Amino acid sequence: MLKILEEPPEQVLFLLVAQAPQRLLPTIRSRCRQFPLSHPDHRQALAWVESQQIANPAIELARHGGAPLFDHDPALAKLRGQFIDGLALPTFGTVLTLAEAVDKAKLPLALPITRLLKWLHDLAGLRLAGHIRYHPDQKAVLADLAQRADLAQLMRCQQALLQLAPFGQHTLNTRLQLEALLMEYLKVFNPGRPG
Repeated sequence: MLKILEEPPEQVLFLLVAQAPQRLLPTIRSRCRQFPLSHPDHRQALAWVESQQIANPAIELARHGGAPLFDHDPALAKLRGQFIDGLALPTFGTVLTLAEAVDKAKLPLALPITRLLKWLHDLAGLRLAGHIRYHPDQKAVLADLAQRADLAQLMRCQQALLQLAPFGQHTLNTRLQLEALLMEYLKVFNPGRPG
């Protein structure tokens, strides 16, 4: 790859996009011209998402952290909605139902990990700073859950997610891993319960 970046074929232009360019290897960064781009403001981003004929554009934009360029798949959006509904009612039964739904959809583990991380981000953000980033339409549910959440266990759950995140595209048993992660999520609301 370095050789191709250094001496690309004639009439070839590579565009490398990085959300965290500081994490790229120095040997790659040194061979590239860098053009830092800023995020569009919320109004511009929302207008663009609306122009794409996406249902619930404001909610979809929030779910993607305000970044308007995302692949929109209505089936995945529906499954994400079911996942969020399940997280809103943290019970043993919903954990099993969520894991089964993700398994049936044959999704990589990275997707539910990302969804759960965003949900935990909003729980912690609401509890500690009164701020919700990804799920503003779920404010009442998050407020109720944030009141009941054990912050130390919430941080442990987030840490478990972050440790597993690098394996999100691995061929690990998705259902088994997701069930274990969701059991950690249940402990956020029942910290004394053995898991």
